[in-house]
Amino acid sequence: MEPFLPGESVTLNDTDHCIGHVVDVDPDAGTVEVRWLRRPGHDHDTTVEPQSVLRRVHESEEGLL
Repeated sequence: MEPFLPGESVTLNDTDHCIGHVVDVDPDAGTVEVRWLRRPGHDHDTTVEPQSVLRRVHESEEGLL
């Protein structure tokens, strides 16, 4: 899997209702810091997520931003 990069749009693997942007990546820990634009209970929060629970937002989903 290609590493996430700061500024990329991401969502959680199991939903398309959450949209955020990568703030920072820690490849050694396998984590990504995400600033959420929309995530129930975490709107506008910044969280650290395992890379395995995230996926890039497909260009067809960009309208969700």
